[in-house]
Amino acid sequence: MDIIIIGRGGFSYVVEEEMNQLNDYNVIGYMDSSFKNSSIIDEKYHLSMFDTLTAPSDVHYFIAIGSNSIRKKIIDELNINNERFISIVSTHAIVSPTVKLGCGSYIGAGVIVNANTTIGNHTIINTNATIEHDCNIGDFCLINTSSTLYSQTKIENDSVVKVGSTIVLKQPE
Repeated sequence: MDIIIIGRGGFSYVVEEEMNQLNDYNVIGYMDSSFKNSSIIDEKYHLSMFDTLTAPSDVHYFIAIGSNSIRKKIIDELNINNERFISIVSTHAIVSPTVKLGCGSYIGAGVIVNANTTIGNHTIINTNATIEHDCNIGDFCLINTSSTLYSQTKIENDSVVKVGSTIVLKQPE
């Protein structure tokens, strides 16, 4: 599957390495606001932001930008069908087969996501986070590195869980 990565900062390199390990994706280019003009460099597209006219029509996308609000703005402005955004699950993550994962989301290395959890669209679950059973994480969320969500936790759309946080909304009986 041909992919264009949106964003060319540090997170994009992590995402591209995961894609290479999965062997299911062929990164054909990048889209970033730092590119002043669209061009082809080393056989890869380098598209200025919001220039989808020069990208092949069957390409899929991944937004590799940590900021929830910027990811949301890009979705709003690009006007591309959500099904054209892939989700990436690291080969080094443990994800229950009962997890429901939205479009354009990322689950990083060392992450554990347990049974009956729902993860919304364009949400990032970063390295070594633990999501216990029956959690519900909204769209455009960022669950940072080494965070833990206790079972049955609900994280609203556009939320950020800071590095190393533990969220316990319901005490065990």
